[in-house]
Amino acid sequence: MPSFEGGHVAIRMAVGVLLFAALAGGWEVLARQAPGSVLYLGVMPEPIAALRELATMLGLLLFAAGALMRWAFAGPPPRWVALGLYGGALLSLAAQAYGAARGMYGIQLQDLRAYAMPLFAAKHLGLLAFAAAFFELARRILNRPPPSA
Repeated sequence: MPSFEGGHVAIRMAVGVLLFAALAGGWEVLARQAPGSVLYLGVMPEPIAALRELATMLGLLLFAAGALMRWAFAGPPPRWVALGLYGGALLSLAAQAYGAARGMYGIQLQDLRAYAMPLFAAKHLGLLAFAAAFFELARRILNRPPPSA
């Protein structure tokens, strides 16, 4: 099992999430092609754009968390913080990717489609877990003295 000390896992995951954002950007370009084009996919581009934006935002926040992890925690972070950061990011990205493939944003609580509510719940539960862990990281940083050079 990898050590969570030092934020190396968060930085590696940030790079992976940012690469995923780049792939989502390529998917969005293909989705925005004209219907007569050879590259036309026939899917809604806006949910894919929302996936790209979410992946970019989470990737940058994970990079910041990884860079500040050593300062925030004397040793490895509490397990719930690591699970909230990594699991929350993965859950929300997986839900958003599923929604993008189905033409859904994942922001409607009620919809005619049966999978709208589970999609909404998974995406926002992941974002809530990520936010709680990130706020704990920020709280720890604000309560510690700056690192000595």
